[in-house]
Amino acid sequence: WGGTKLLKTYHMEDEFENIGEVWLLSAVKGQESIISNGFLAGNTLGELSEIYMGDLLGENVFDQYGSDFPLLIKILDTSDWLSVQVHPDDELAQKKHNIPNGKTEMWYVMNGGEKAEIISGFNGVCDRIKLKAALDNNTVGELLQSYKTEKGDLFFTPSGMIHAIGPDVTLAEIQQSSDTTYRLWDWNRKDKDGNTRELHIDDALDALKYEHEEGGKLEYLAPENGSSNLVSCSSFTTNIIKLDSGMLLQKDLFPIDSFVLYLCTEGSARITSEAGSEAISTGELLMIPAVLNDIQIVAAENSTILETYMA
Repeated sequence: WGGTKLLKTYHMEDEFENIGEVWLLSAVKGQESIISNGFLAGNTLGELSEIYMGDLLGENVFDQYGSDFPLLIKILDTSDWLSVQVHPDDELAQKKHNIPNGKTEMWYVMNGGEKAEIISGFNGVCDRIKLKAALDNNTVGELLQSYKTEKGDLFFTPSGMIHAIGPDVTLAEIQQSSDTTYRLWDWNRKDKDGNTRELHIDDALDALKYEHEEGGKLEYLAPENGSSNLVSCSSFTTNIIKLDSGMLLQKDLFPIDSFVLYLCTEGSARITSEAGSEAISTGELLMIPAVLNDIQIVAAENSTILETYMA
């Protein structure tokens, strides 16, 4: 289901022609981000968390999560529908898998083509009995709320909410650090050998929450040359920053007591702190340690940046 934009538009390198997703920042075992420059080059994100603790993560974050980095940041690009799926909450993840986190996530659409579509929640009242009947009849799609989507759209998916990403979508995904997904339905697809994909129906039904007042497609304000909130939940806070070319934004991070992530979804900018200066462009992410307080963001061109930290 992977697309080609991550190679062609965002200039990411890979041996394959199609890339479905890129993990920009991860502490998931076996998929840990590695420091690329400076005297810490070669160390993993997990190792840095263990060494620098609250200075890197924030004292409150370290008290709550220890050295386990709590977020996973991705960019996804699709050429086909992903499976209809659901993620467990923290309680169910701990009970079933002995892992600390479930998976609450948000999506910011970076690009949407003519066929771009996203499913978020049910299109009406639904319960376990109704959903199981639809699974038996292969009519799950008739129960789902679908949105035509375009650049700038925002979706919030709390754990337990049914969802699926459609074709021709490039999006930034900010989520809890978890790789646990339950596939509920896969559009009756078969591979070249006639086999269907493995599903996790019982797990998905256990994880599903049928009503989500806070989830789905969200509206937001994005003032030019300023910052405004997109999502605030118990797992993370994400703001959007939009700057015209040459504009400067001063940020005081001291009250946050958390690491801060800056993901550039459009344009390019330079971020400067007392520790130095780094340039980021579309598809790149910069992590500011919690010990740094004052930063400046200067846009090299018209730019959009997502700012994320722990609530």
